[in-house]
Amino acid sequence: MKNELDLAKSSISYLEKSNITKDAIIKEYQNKDSLNVLIVSGYKDAITNLNKSITNAEVKFLTQSLKLKRQKIKKWGTLFLGVGIGYLVFNK
Repeated sequence: MKNELDLAKSSISYLEKSNITKDAIIKEYQNKDSLNVLIVSGYKDAITNLNKSITNAEVKFLTQSLKLKRQKIKKWGTLFLGVGIGYLVFNK
């Protein structure tokens, strides 16, 4: 009877130690998982910021190209207007 009781006590202490070890391993993996979640969210934020930068650069490029087209049109318009006025003034 005493032998069985000692055996039961030793198996209980072994199970408690393995349970503590299991809990420690689970806690370690939870910490790693939370760290990985933070890293992934940081990468997602970086990607959204880069996408916003790209869209801003595209908008800036489009506005600059429109300004260049307008300046070319003004330049050619001024040239034709100057030639036309010069022809009218000096052709009399």
